Amino acid sequence: MTVEEAALYLGISRSTCYEAIRRGDLKVVRLGGRILVPRSALGRLLGEEEPEKSGPPGPDPVEIERGIVKRQIAGLEARLQELDRVQLIGS
Repeated sequence: MTVEEAALYLGISRSTCYEAIRRGDLKVVRLGGRILVPRSALGRLLGEEEPEKSGPPGPDPVEIERGIVKRQIAGLEARLQELDRVQLIGS
């Protein structure tokens, strides 16, 4: 999974997830320009045993995407509010 998906799965910010990668707390696979987080690395970070192959599936990809879109919308709304403030000051 991507770093952003792993962050959502872990309930942390994307920057915190990158920090865990930088410290070596979260093992990743670099594939070309992409950084991918194996599910087994998430289990190790959480102190769990290696997940069984027949275990429950990972997080729902639709829910992960929904979370990503919600964060993007929140960021855009914050930028719009800032632009409104700047326009009011400049008026």
